[in-house]
Amino acid sequence: DGEYNSSTNTPGATIYNLEADTEYGIWVEYVHDYGMNSSGIVLATPLEPTGAPVWRLQLVAEVDSWDQFANTSNPEWLLKDTENYLGAATDGSWGYDEDHDIPEPAANPGNYISLFFDHPEWDTFWGSHFTEDIVFDDDDFFSTNLTQWNGTVVSNVQGSATIQFSINIGAVPSNYEMYVELDGEYTRIENDTTATTVDFYMDGSSQQDFSVFIGNIPPQAPDN
Repeated sequence: DGEYNSSTNTPGATIYNLEADTEYGIWVEYVHDYGMNSSGIVLATPLEPTGAPVWRLQLVAEVDSWDQFANTSNPEWLLKDTENYLGAATDGSWGYDEDHDIPEPAANPGNYISLFFDHPEWDTFWGSHFTEDIVFDDDDFFSTNLTQWNGTVVSNVQGSATIQFSINIGAVPSNYEMYVELDGEYTRIENDTTATTVDFYMDGSSQQDFSVFIGNIPPQAPDN
């Protein structure tokens, strides 16, 4: 559509907010040591998803760069990664689903924060980082087991950081419990319109791992 979309240093990129059954013209500009090359325009028509998630949570990661927002109240210091989701769909599976499991886009070339679910075992062309992780909507399984999603937050700046959890699509069955584990601490994710937030600190060079548990019983920390 004649509009610049994004930059990436990886073999692929995800383009969001496209309308199904609408034809788009897409081209790529490749910058290298000797200049720049441009591809021809490729026409493509995205299809309607085969099935929306029955329920889905949105995860928003945020970091206050060098805690300057706290000092200045200038929102430009806040970096966010908002398009992160986990959930269940009737046509989902416990492995890779091209209709639901969306690769994590490349980070901005400047300061950034990125949240993703890591799945090297899927061995896909897109790599191992995914911004959306949807599983099979199996109520019998969820009602007698816990399903675990393992996530990671990375950033190239230091500062106070948070992850916010909220229900984005549908309703999570009322008999399911939802918890996030971060640094050995378990926080209950509210199963209503209330957002749940956990906080931590990014040092600008390492990553913050966390896990989300959803099922019929609360997770329990090890005894030792």
